[in-house]
Amino acid sequence: MPGNRHSQAVRDKAFELHAQGLSARAISKKIGNVSDATVHRWLKGITPPIDEGGTIDNLKDQVFTKLTVKKLGIKPKEVQGTGAWWWCECSCKKMCVLVSAMGLKQSFNKSCGCIKENGEVIRKPRKRNRYDADTLNQALKLRIQGNSFAQIAKKLKISNKQTVRGWFITGSNKLKERYKKIDRTNQTIGLLHIDKIIQWIDLPDEWKKRFDSNRLKKRSDRKNSIRTDQDIYECTCISCNRKRYNTWNGLEQLKNKLKTGQVFRGCWWCDLGEGTINYLEEPYNGKVSAWKIIKWRKVENTMSSVKSETLVEWFCKCTLCNKNERWIRASHLSSIVRGVNINKTGVMGCGCNTDPYKEDREKYGSFAVKYFHEKKSDAAEQGIPFNLDPSDFANIPKTCPVLGIPLVPRDKNTSGHPKDNSPSLDKFYPELGYVKGNVHFVSYRANRFKSDGTPEEWEKIAAWCKKEDIRKRLEGRHPDQQKKNTST
Repeated sequence: MPGNRHSQAVRDKAFELHAQGLSARAISKKIGNVSDATVHRWLKGITPPIDEGGTIDNLKDQVFTKLTVKKLGIKPKEVQGTGAWWWCECSCKKMCVLVSAMGLKQSFNKSCGCIKENGEVIRKPRKRNRYDADTLNQALKLRIQGNSFAQIAKKLKISNKQTVRGWFITGSNKLKERYKKIDRTNQTIGLLHIDKIIQWIDLPDEWKKRFDSNRLKKRSDRKNSIRTDQDIYECTCISCNRKRYNTWNGLEQLKNKLKTGQVFRGCWWCDLGEGTINYLEEPYNGKVSAWKIIKWRKVENTMSSVKSETLVEWFCKCTLCNKNERWIRASHLSSIVRGVNINKTGVMGCGCNTDPYKEDREKYGSFAVKYFHEKKSDAAEQGIPFNLDPSDFANIPKTCPVLGIPLVPRDKNTSGHPKDNSPSLDKFYPELGYVKGNVHFVSYRANRFKSDGTPEEWEKIAAWCKKEDIRKRLEGRHPDQQKKNTST
């Protein structure tokens, strides 16, 4: 049973008392409704208390740029190491922020973020001089003439001789090949064939939100290099011919992951993807509960709560009846594995193990099965015989055999109560019960004539009953004949 969940205010109060030097037990008694073990868990592994001989400085009420320290806070769980964390109020009055003591002392944290938003402090990027081919050719001529790198830099008015040195291959007077964009078209990475570089204006609107319009990156091969715009490549999946758009960084990451043997090959429609359970492999081995999993497919996502363009569905067959097959969403299979969707039988399938009349319902209709259960229950309450099955309730006549009026099925009667022309199951000989050969479907009115019928209607009933009585005597199914047979 889970314990009480205490608010953040209660926890902050505990830390304030701890900062005053109180023990966990003393804090528990002072706050109330909190055990000392709970308080100890809160205090374990976080900043120590503040006192004269403590290991941290008391920064309360001190001001660091735009941040004023208010009280000691709780170190975030994801932060490793030790050190104090403080709740600070920004001078812009927008919000309070949780900042580490190191961030305050070394001026890493100066505000809640308003300095950057208001543009108060703007760090200009370091400019890097770019030299054209003519400058490099002049440097090559001077180098062949015997000039040193310092002399070349002075003649070409370049501030640093190391810049000139970097143009030449070490140990020779040959220029290095200048950096230029590599033509990556017609390459194939995984399932993605690179078609061309696409301009931002030509990028489909649904893909623009996946990229930053200022797609800036820092070249990893040179220190202190300027940031350049990343190109977007239009790619085509060689399996499903769908278009995808990636930066080269994304394609490089895909290439590196493919070397490690990952399943995802670049197309969300043709691969399961990272983190998706493959129910065809161990430990599932193609079977989840009573479902035998055969294959998978991707369908378009229509769920706004799921941030993905595709959903995974698995084609499954019920191993209990070996008949029903259906596509089941991966989230439903996951619920079965975790035991969320488990019925009273403990085995999840198509329902054939929990609904013995499912086949009859599909064959004769739900109305016939429902009517069958009603009469079976009535017979049990009255203590009379019953040997009917759902097939006896499937073929209801269109007209009443007694009154000749059309019969309206129950499923078309929206009133909720039987009407005169509603079908009703009548026992010809009541003492025999609901047994085959003794029941007929007549109108509801014909079945209650004993109470409010007219003479004309009774005559019709009498004529029909007489005819049925003669027929049953000829067939040897009259109650008198059955009594004689049992007595002999």
